[in-house]
Amino acid sequence: MNVAFCTCRDTKCPLNPVNHDRGCTPCIGKCLREGELPSCFFNALAPYRGPDAD
Repeated sequence: MNVAFCTCRDTKCPLNPVNHDRGCTPCIGKCLREGELPSCFFNALAPYRGPDAD
């Protein structure tokens, strides 16, 4: 399943929507359980520049 608005570039992640037919639900669920924000939220705001970007 390709989710047209998905900004996640980690296509190797088993929770990425390209790897199953359940959309964003598994990723969002995991993030909620772990108290995290999904990285796709940040990717939508600004492109990832790496951990050492100023």
